[in-house]
Parts: sequence; C-alpha cells; structure tokens
Amino acid sequence: MPKQLPFQREKNLIGGEWVGADSAATIEVTNPATGEVIGVVPNCGAAETRRAIAAAQKAFESWRQTTAAERADKLRKLAAAIEKNKEELAVLLTTEQGKSLAEAR
Repeated sequence: MPKQLPFQREKNLIGGEWVGADSAATIEVTNPATGEVIGVVPNCGAAETRRAIAAAQKAFESWRQTTAAERADKLRKLAAAIEKNKEELAVLLTTEQGKSLAEAR
C-alpha cells in the first residue's frame, strides 16, 4: 500500500470523532487506474449508520439556530480551506476515483 495521502482518512467521522466499524471490519479501496490498494475504510453497518444519522440530526439542530451571516462566514471559510488545499485534494480524488487531475481541480 502506498504512503497515506494528505487528507486521506481510514475512519468515518461520526459526531465529531473518527471511528471504525463496530466489528473492526474494513473494505479495501483501490486505485481504479492501477488496481493498487490505496487504503481501507470501515465496513460499517446499520448501528453505525443510525449513530451517524443521529449525530447529523443533532448537528443540524444547532446549525439551524445560526444566522444567515454566520452560515455564510462558515461556508466562506470552508471554501477558502478547499482552495488552499486544492492540489492535495485533487491528487486524492484522482487516486481514489480515477478522475483526471484537471477534472479533480
């Protein structure tokens, strides 16, 4: 397996925490262009899915209390972070999805 790419995670983000599957089972992620295994991801099931949905619902409750200006500020910060890291993100998308670099950018 190649060295881990920037921003590559092999866990799921649920409720602000990076977690694996309850069963510890994983699925290999392969580069579609080469067939090389580039990482693994948790093979989550219904229990993890329910927790993720509950966490998203909880996050939405606080998000809906924010003003339009606060939301816009957070979205601008997210856009700036994506722009700042676009090359690393493009390489990650190309490696895991087989996109061309031009398309990934």
